[in-house]
Amino acid sequence: MEFNQTQPITPERTIKFRCICGNLLTLNLDVGGVCQSCQRKITAKALNNELSRTLAIHGDSRDLKHCHGEFSVVDNQDGPLVVGKSLGHFEIIEPVGRGGMGQVYRAFDTSLKRYVAVKVLTQNGGRVRDSDIERLLQEAVAQARVNHPNIVSIYYVGKHEGDPFFAMELISGPTVADRITKGDLTFTETVYVAWQICEALRYSHEFDVIHGDIKPSNILLQENGVAKLSDFGMARFESEQSDDAIGGTPNYLAPEIIDGMKHSIQSDMYALGVTLYEMTFGKRPVVLSGTTLKEWSESHQRQSVEFPQPWPEDFPIAWRAILQRLLAKDPNKRYQSYQELSQDLIRVAPAPNVTARFLPRIFAAGIDYALVIAAFAVIQVCVYFILSWVSGMLNMSGIGWISVLDRNIPWYLTATFIILKTLLSACGFIPLVLFTLIEGYRRQSFGRALMHIRVVNQYGLRPSPRQMMGRSFLRMAVLWGVMTFLILPFNEFSPWLIPAVAVFVTLFAIADITYMAFFGNGLSLHDRWYKSRVVLDTHQH
Repeated sequence: MEFNQTQPITPERTIKFRCICGNLLTLNLDVGGVCQSCQRKITAKALNNELSRTLAIHGDSRDLKHCHGEFSVVDNQDGPLVVGKSLGHFEIIEPVGRGGMGQVYRAFDTSLKRYVAVKVLTQNGGRVRDSDIERLLQEAVAQARVNHPNIVSIYYVGKHEGDPFFAMELISGPTVADRITKGDLTFTETVYVAWQICEALRYSHEFDVIHGDIKPSNILLQENGVAKLSDFGMARFESEQSDDAIGGTPNYLAPEIIDGMKHSIQSDMYALGVTLYEMTFGKRPVVLSGTTLKEWSESHQRQSVEFPQPWPEDFPIAWRAILQRLLAKDPNKRYQSYQELSQDLIRVAPAPNVTARFLPRIFAAGIDYALVIAAFAVIQVCVYFILSWVSGMLNMSGIGWISVLDRNIPWYLTATFIILKTLLSACGFIPLVLFTLIEGYRRQSFGRALMHIRVVNQYGLRPSPRQMMGRSFLRMAVLWGVMTFLILPFNEFSPWLIPAVAVFVTLFAIADITYMAFFGNGLSLHDRWYKSRVVLDTHQH
């Protein structure tokens, strides 16, 4: 074997690479080389991308942790060789990508007059191993066995001149990997894709199928938002797994798989967790280093999953709990069933939001105002009678703030009375404080609940308690202003403040309502300030 070498081969930078012709090579990770059997060129770039590509790892799985990781990158770059050919009644048009065990083409089905995707395992001038043919056919069988709206459908399986191929549904949209690269995925899209793939995996598991290679590039997106799981090249039947090989994409493999355990729904869940983490934050939670199974296992042990601090407002905090559970290194700490995962995804998903109209919001605000005013009135009446009784006991004339300063009363009694009156009067704030706290932490008020409306943030999610309490303060600004000057003694020192504050809060309330009714498209001023909106309460818990 000859190849151009720019630096000496060292054990740390050397890997065993099995060419698709079956020849086993020893290559420098920084250089690459050429297979002397089929003359296939293997670039350094291809070798350095192996941790993001599907691998078939060979050897005794009972000792995988200590072996040097002989693997083959599942790849086929010779697709153009068959462009223009016909495979049965399928006319090959152009290559569209590479799957787990071969090249994928766009083809025309002359029988049913439709476009399909055809996956072909070509010979590439050499001998195709029987195991590769068996793997390709196993993929077709596994994928065809699970007929689900979120799984790419298999139409036909056959051979052409000895080369196996199968035709499947052609999805014209991008992959999740493409959307991650663009960086335009929203939480709503992410959780919807997560739920669809969860349902696809749940249905697959009912047929004993473990996917084994879940990653962003294997999830296709249609224009209507439907996600399709593809590439069952590493799929296996859970009850029929052998102990001599594992496979998948290293950066998406669960740590127990790298350590030699069998694939399970928990290992698929881990791969799904990596995919969702990548969709959420644009990077993987754990990036493996090294070129052997032992090094990958040690890399997994050294790294822990970290989340951004503070938590982004465009994701609910419950999303973090779902990711943490999916990415648990111990498979027993992950979800034990897809039904359980699906329920959590439904619970955290934003519901379709329809902006509430003007009248329901006004009625809801009126109910909330009436409740707070009623509670305030009850407290003020109680305070009046308590202070009247105390002042009568002390033979004071009146219960005004200044009238209590009677020279015939000892100063400490006068001071005690003033402190008592201040504390009792301040109890008038209790209804507003409680209302603000309850609305903040429950993210709902009694009036809105009666009118079946609720508040969401700019992303359609429940607002944070801090955001909701600030919004509640502005919403009840009129009551805060009025009650402040009814309770505190400003009226005896600055009489002009009462009408000034009354005019200010009245103008604010009028401006807020007018803006919502005529200019804000259903949004009030406090909605604009806190980037929130009020929608119909259609969320199903």
